[in-house]
Amino acid sequence: MNRRDFLKILFIGGGGSLLHRSYGEQLLHLVNTARALPDPQINTHSLEIVLNSRRSYHSGYSGALSDQILANVLWASSRAPIIGTNRTIYVARTDNVYRYDPVGHDIIVHRTGNHMSETNCAFEVGIASDLAEDAGSALQYAHLASLSFWTTTTDQPSGCPKESCTTNANSSWNPTMPVQMATCF
Repeated sequence: MNRRDFLKILFIGGGGSLLHRSYGEQLLHLVNTARALPDPQINTHSLEIVLNSRRSYHSGYSGALSDQILANVLWASSRAPIIGTNRTIYVARTDNVYRYDPVGHDIIVHRTGNHMSETNCAFEVGIASDLAEDAGSALQYAHLASLSFWTTTTDQPSGCPKESCTTNANSSWNPTMPVQMATCF
């Protein structure tokens, strides 16, 4: 074995040992609490068709929406242009409050337990940012993404921004910065 190969092995082994000691617990925690979402579904309906065919048949929340709808809603909200300095997207489900990771397209447990404001919602999405306009544009993208799943008047995912949902998010989700706006789906 020559000196260069020996130094490579020594460096890789030592670096791995250091990473394991300093980040091992944090990485293990992330692996155990991350939940992968399905890839965003590209819909054949254009924005114009979705907006022009939208009719409100809202009769309350059904309490059940697919993970595909959740994935598209979160993906779309993360694609809105960031107006402020930062944005964190949270989603509350009946099991936990999650933080959305747009890079990995998964949700990571932020707080355990049911902390939703509405008992009959499938999920609630809250946008924490330094500007309310940033949250509004992100939730507009999310709402449009949910509209693309409408096929009949009985299976419509409906989103409704509520002040009570925003107040609940700020008081019970433990956000890292204020949730400017939240929507029930």
